[in-house]
Amino acid sequence: MIAQVSIIALNTIEARDLFEKLGEDLPVEGLLITHGAEGAEYRDLRAGKTYRQSAFKVVAVDTTGAGDCFAGWFAAGLDRGEDYPTALRHAAAAAAVQVTRKGAGDAMPERGEVMAFLQAQS
Repeated sequence: MIAQVSIIALNTIEARDLFEKLGEDLPVEGLLITHGAEGAEYRDLRAGKTYRQSAFKVVAVDTTGAGDCFAGWFAAGLDRGEDYPTALRHAAAAAAVQVTRKGAGDAMPERGEVMAFLQAQS
């Protein structure tokens, strides 16, 4: 099945377990690894380059679904044609907004909210 996968998205613990079992030389285009409050990284395995994004500092109310929010926003960014650093930044902002709310799917922000959050960070 892995031959059908372009990008694997995992958290730090899942990545560690995967690397212990299969090594880090995987037959995919890239790895998206979330590190919770520490941020995330995207490993472009084709180019041999790693992109890192720090997490935005917010007061978290509920972290349920934050990784899913991050992965979804990253995928949507790539689909919109964003480069990896931009997609990571937008995903980090979306997850930051989400964790300030209770809930999972219903707490995920809309694009306008994420762009306003990013503008407030500048």
